[in-house]
Amino acid sequence: DLYVRTQELTCPISKTMSVEVCSMPEGGEKARDYENIIFTSDDNQKLEKLELNFLEPCDKNINVLKKLNAHIFPVNYQEKFYVDCLASVPLTVMALYSDFVIGAICCRLEKLPASGKSNLYIMTLGVFAPYRRRGVGAQLLANTMAHAKEEQNIENVYLHVQVNNEEAIEFYKQFGFKYKETLKNYYRRIEPPDCFVYSRSVNDWEGPARDTKLSC
Repeated sequence: DLYVRTQELTCPISKTMSVEVCSMPEGGEKARDYENIIFTSDDNQKLEKLELNFLEPCDKNINVLKKLNAHIFPVNYQEKFYVDCLASVPLTVMALYSDFVIGAICCRLEKLPASGKSNLYIMTLGVFAPYRRRGVGAQLLANTMAHAKEEQNIENVYLHVQVNNEEAIEFYKQFGFKYKETLKNYYRRIEPPDCFVYSRSVNDWEGPARDTKLSC
């Protein structure tokens, strides 16, 4: 499910998967493991052209993804959500910019018993507010679509989007997603509660997968 929320939070981690110092408003300390990583604000950061790496989630860094989602989305995702994320790598990835985790796309594979193939459900696609409108979400989505096409057993990709989220709707239309249906009272704790379902085929996707992928 996709929402847009304003958060100005970042957390640096190195490309070699060792943990760096997370700046804090008052003082600071070096995180000794992934459990100790803290997302903090950085209002003075000046952004240039973004060159992203993609970091695959794994047991060692899954808490980074959990904290990222907790700060972006108004939902407390259960453990099953992250089990699905781990099972869908490399379709689920985090975006790194200059060693900062700044966004992620989280997916779930859904098997189709009749055909033996799968659909790909995009559960969330989120980027921290200071990095939006700089192509981060587009790169995350394009990377996932390209990998989905390479999988060969994935037929369609679909997602839910809140009916009043016009920005997200236009974003997905640009990637060839088309309206399928409206689900009434889909959301329980946010208004409006209705959502649209958008989907598109994987077969006609054009564009190679990025090769700047970092594994655990």
